[in-house]
Amino acid sequence: MLEDKLSTIIRRYKGRVTFEARKINDKFAWQSRFYDQIIWDDSSLKEVSDYIINNPKEWHEDQHFK
Repeated sequence: MLEDKLSTIIRRYKGRVTFEARKINDKFAWQSRFYDQIIWDDSSLKEVSDYIINNPKEWHEDQHFK
């Protein structure tokens, strides 16, 4: 099934990124929960893109920002 293949790809990707990132920072960890969204059209692509671009500007206001 496609879902199983995608799950395997994501697991391997995250495993490799974790391995490489911990060479730089041994405290590297993935965010435990995340929000994913299917991009259906140009409108939703713009919305998600804007969020990705603008979200770091708000980090200083985040309760988990250190």
